Amino acid sequence: MGNTIILTRNHPSDLDTVAKAEAFQISLLGGPTGEQRVKEQHGWWNEQNQKAEWLATTFEPDTALPFDEARNVYHSQIARRALEGFVHARSYSFIENKFVYHDLRQTLGFEQAKTASSKP
Repeated sequence: MGNTIILTRNHPSDLDTVAKAEAFQISLLGGPTGEQRVKEQHGWWNEQNQKAEWLATTFEPDTALPFDEARNVYHSQIARRALEGFVHARSYSFIENKFVYHDLRQTLGFEQAKTASSKP
């Protein structure tokens, strides 16, 4: 399948004044079907070069997972980082040939998850 999302705390309009924004790059790696791997890396988003830099792996299970399980882990990692404030998401669109921005706070269920995560 292959899918990668880059999450920052900074809105793209702020990145003109922020040389490098703290970022997480979360990837779902594998073919169109079958087992997949999930990998999360932490580093910095370089707006000028439109790429993540200085990446260190922060999450990567030892084994590949069945497709549905891997997809759930991928989405769980995204949700975890969004709840930590990394709500500005970019993913590369090969159709548009550019990075596409999404505000994860606009994702269905974000406010409920945020409320639930703040309860003791």
